[in-house]
Amino acid sequence: MDSYSLILFTAGAIAGGFINGLAGFGTALFALGFWLQILPPEQAVFISATMSVITGLQGAWLVRRSVIPRRIARFVIPGLLGIPVGIMLLSFIDARSLLFVIAALQISYGGFFIMKDLPNITRKTPMIDISVGLMGGILGGAASLSGVLPTMWCCLLLPSWRTHRSFRPTLLRVPTRIRQIHATCSACIGLTTWREIA
Repeated sequence: MDSYSLILFTAGAIAGGFINGLAGFGTALFALGFWLQILPPEQAVFISATMSVITGLQGAWLVRRSVIPRRIARFVIPGLLGIPVGIMLLSFIDARSLLFVIAALQISYGGFFIMKDLPNITRKTPMIDISVGLMGGILGGAASLSGVLPTMWCCLLLPSWRTHRSFRPTLLRVPTRIRQIHATCSACIGLTTWREIA
């Protein structure tokens, strides 16, 4: 790794760590913008998923008693099913296309949360929840971005969810579980090995 690549790699790690410390999530969303410029997508996503799991475990442990399992099951179970699809997509996607997807998600995510009047969905939406979980799993497998869509969707479900004490635990646990499975699956099916990363 030359000095330019090392600088970009370090900058990505710092950006991902900073945003994770600030918000409790978002590691991959910021780190991948740097890492995809110097690493193949498979390696960048694997490192990002591993880093996200490590940094997310502390937050998940702190809020473990506030989690309502049946509430997150409709996101986690479909998310787990989406991981293999995302990993398969990762085999075909090039770094430039993945950077474009990440940039679009950053703009959408930032724009979504600066909107003053978010719509409030008060009815039950199990099928949409399952679809959002599945798409989160696909994004988790392809880019370690499993939390973007569930976070945005959960903010629309109920106005009280944004301030409810179970909201943050849900947001922390869903992506952390999906990324743990993603990192394990990637290593098991041989997309990435530690030798390739070093």
